[in-house]
Amino acid sequence: MSIIQAVVCISTVCSPTPVIIRDGDTIVVNQVAYRLKGINTPEISGKCENNKEHEIDLAFQAKDYLTMLLSSGDVHIYRDGYDRYRRVLADVVVNGENVGDRLIKQGLARKWTKKWSKQPEPWCK
Repeated sequence: MSIIQAVVCISTVCSPTPVIIRDGDTIVVNQVAYRLKGINTPEISGKCENNKEHEIDLAFQAKDYLTMLLSSGDVHIYRDGYDRYRRVLADVVVNGENVGDRLIKQGLARKWTKKWSKQPEPWCK
């Protein structure tokens, strides 16, 4: 688990706040878990049947990249509902860019779709 200090803005309130980076798509701010909306990243525990080591490596790369992005400017969190694990779904923006989009561009995440049809994740192939 990584922890950084950042200026975090939720709604119109901004304040210096510790941010816990659990993995490539989940952060915790003020004891609230936020799931980056619209993306999925590899699992740190490795869920791939055939390529577990590669998935774990990519998962840590995604987490490190997210940590770097969140450290680079004020963190703006735009809440948008909850996922099935009761994490708050949110768009997270730093320096005017959605961090989920940046993770996708780096090849460290895939776009989230409601039905993934149990097919292997792209990083498992």
